[in-house]
Amino acid sequence: MLHGLYCIIVKASSEHTWWDLVGSKMDKYRCSVCGWIYDPELGDPDGGVAPGTPFENMPDDWQCPMCGAAKNEFQQLDD
Repeated sequence: MLHGLYCIIVKASSEHTWWDLVGSKMDKYRCSVCGWIYDPELGDPDGGVAPGTPFENMPDDWQCPMCGAAKNEFQQLDD
């Protein structure tokens, strides 16, 4: 089953993130300094973070693209 799912993910990767295909929801995070919101569906391509990247999987040295705040300055948003 997993192999079949992998094939679907690879085939559809140009249109959807794998989270869309398996039905999982990734949490958004807000910068406590400037209020910028990290949306995993969009990622931060200018900062080297691909769309579909969960906040937890981003590099520890990633910084807010608006104000330069450290990753640990972000707070998870409630649903």
